[in-house]
Amino acid sequence: MREFLSVPLRRMAGVAVVSAPLLSFVLAAVPQASQTAKPASIPAECPSLSYKYESRVNTSLVNATLSVVNNGPGPTAGVTVTEISCNNGFAYAPQNSKLSLPFAIPGAANLGQGDSIKFSASFKKAGNSQTDSFTCTLRYTEGKSCKGTGAVTVPSRLGTSRAEHRWLGIF
Repeated sequence: MREFLSVPLRRMAGVAVVSAPLLSFVLAAVPQASQTAKPASIPAECPSLSYKYESRVNTSLVNATLSVVNNGPGPTAGVTVTEISCNNGFAYAPQNSKLSLPFAIPGAANLGQGDSIKFSASFKKAGNSQTDSFTCTLRYTEGKSCKGTGAVTVPSRLGTSRAEHRWLGIF
């Protein structure tokens, strides 16, 4: 055994090889200067996002204020809404080319864990009745590789304007 250990080592293509009469085998991979080990890239966890109803104003459509909440872990790297589908006959209706799908939620580029940011969205239902409640599902991407879905319910409101709500004593 002692004789065997004194056998000289030689490197071939970054591998240590033992050469002995009638015997040759690989001992271990030996990194060369150009083959330095790189740390494994561990992907960050995707933040869990949720949507919340804040307020609504009825006109010929529903102008709703919603918020996106970062439930963590970690901050967001930008939130882009890619699809909105609603029930009860309502549809997403961007106004004046603002927030056409897909759209980045303004201010959500670095939303800390537990933080929220408000944004406005308009919805329309065929016909004149814009007072019903409805639920929308929002599909989003966060950063470059995180995808998710959130839902928000917009409760019903009577009347078609803030003035009518005040007159009815709703607020």
